[in-house]
Order: sequence, then C-alpha cells, then structure tokens
Amino acid sequence: MNLKKYFLLFTITITSLQCNEKVNHYQLFLTKIGNLNLETPPIYPTFLLFGLCDSNFIFVTNLYELHKYFISNKTNQSFEDFLKVILDKRKANCIDEFEHIQINESIKKEYERIGGSNLLQKYCKELESGDYRLKAGTNKSNIHTLLYYFYLNNYLATFDDYSGNYFLTSMEDITSLDSIY
Repeated sequence: MNLKKYFLLFTITITSLQCNEKVNHYQLFLTKIGNLNLETPPIYPTFLLFGLCDSNFIFVTNLYELHKYFISNKTNQSFEDFLKVILDKRKANCIDEFEHIQINESIKKEYERIGGSNLLQKYCKELESGDYRLKAGTNKSNIHTLLYYFYLNNYLATFDDYSGNYFLTSMEDITSLDSIY
C-alpha cells in the first residue's frame, strides 16, 4: 500500500514539474520580448500572440501592435509587465482595438478531449527542423482557434505570405536562442 502512495506522489511531482517547465518557457518568452528594442525591424517573422477576452472569444495580435498600444496608453508599468498581464493565458484581458475571434466550439471540444499534442499531430505536419506547418486544406474558420490552442501549449505561429502557410515553433526553441530579434 505504501508503495502505491509513493508511486502516486512521484507521478504527481513529475507531472507538476512538467507543467512548471511549460510555464517557465512562456514566462521566459514574455521576458525576452518584453525587453526587445522595437525600433529595429525583426530578423524573424512576427509571431501571432493571443489573449483571452472571455470563454468564447480571443483576440489575435503581434508584438508590434501590442507595443504600439502600450505606448499610446501610457501606464506606470514596464512593457514586460504589461505583456504578462495582457497575455496571461488564464485570465481574460481583452483589448477592444484588436481583432476578436470567436472560438470554434468543435475545435474547443476536440482540444478538451484529445489535448494539445494530439491536436498538433492531427492538424500539422512536422518538419525536419522540428517545427510544424499547419496542414493545407485546414478550414479557414478553424485556423485562429487552432493557433490559439497551439499557443496555449507553447507554440508560436507565423504566417509566411510567400508560401501561404502557417508555421509553428515551440517557445522552448525560441527562448533557447541568444536573440529572437
């Protein structure tokens, strides 16, 4: 009986550490982008960033739009702190100036049923680089909802207008770079 308790405690501890690792990469990402010099153009494509409006709506933006909003709405906090509040994955912090998108209910239910990793495998093709590409033929009305759920699972999306594809990179890969811009 005691062995079962230790095994259960061990499993809970490992699961907790894995969850904390994801949060740490997200926080590290927000710290990195919160301290960027946005006066110079980026070397890498602009990542799509998502915020929660309520249980049915999200907003989609990018770093430059958030920075522009931050500058025009003078606050007493740093840009990094502003990002950590606005992009908090657990709290609704809607910004009316950004495009609001209704969460597709069928994708939401599928995400709740199969989880982020399986959703990624179903809707994306893994590339040799370890990044992912959203599969061609994905219903356009589902794209932002899918990208939002990938974002919740620490993947950042970019749109390559030359190829017409969305690409996903893990936040872990981004935060391991010396410079993302």
